Amino acid sequence: MSTILLPETLGDELEKMINSFWWGSNKTSGKGINWLRWEKLAMRKEHGGMGFRHMYGFNLAMLGKQG
Repeated sequence: MSTILLPETLGDELEKMINSFWWGSNKTSGKGINWLRWEKLAMRKEHGGMGFRHMYGFNLAMLGKQG
């Protein structure tokens, strides 16, 4: 992520995989336990969230750091 620009759709897919891992969605029944909203999980830890990053924004930040 720190050397190439990844497509935004790949970042969305990664976020969906993280989302399904934490909420334990079941492919057969399509239901899982929604512990918190994704917006709450993606908040910074200082503000009470879990600190998950927006993948596309994180990719851009890593590229900016290299530049």
